[in-house]
Amino acid sequence: MRKQITLFLVSLFVWNLNSSAEGALDKLTLSDDGVCQISSSEDLTNFALAVGEGNKQLSAVLNADLKYEDFQIIGTNDNRYSGIFDGQGHSIEIDTEATDKVFALFGYVENGTIQNLIIKGTIKTAFGSTGGICGYVYAGTLNNC
Repeated sequence: MRKQITLFLVSLFVWNLNSSAEGALDKLTLSDDGVCQISSSEDLTNFALAVGEGNKQLSAVLNADLKYEDFQIIGTNDNRYSGIFDGQGHSIEIDTEATDKVFALFGYVENGTIQNLIIKGTIKTAFGSTGGICGYVYAGTLNNC
């Protein structure tokens, strides 16, 4: 009986690890060519979480103007964003208070491209590294932003 309980608990633990690892990426809508389609604040949050989980080359297009409600920074120092984010001329409105030293829509970008994007709103901060679009860019490209 003790072996069965231990096996059950190990199975439950492994299932839980697999479930949490797939979370954000599974909630995204991808086109046939693998590009994430962002049409809501929730989509943008899941995109940011997916990049933070290691999907740093994930590309995306913004399909509507939106107000970013549940703000998550896209790209961390450990998972620097390296995909292509095309705003398609749409805007993202941000009204939040910085809680970290690096604060922007894209925290860290390395070899990534951000294009055709408008950022609106207010970021209140007591920190020195704050920007509307990017905090840190390492060999990345910003076009028409």
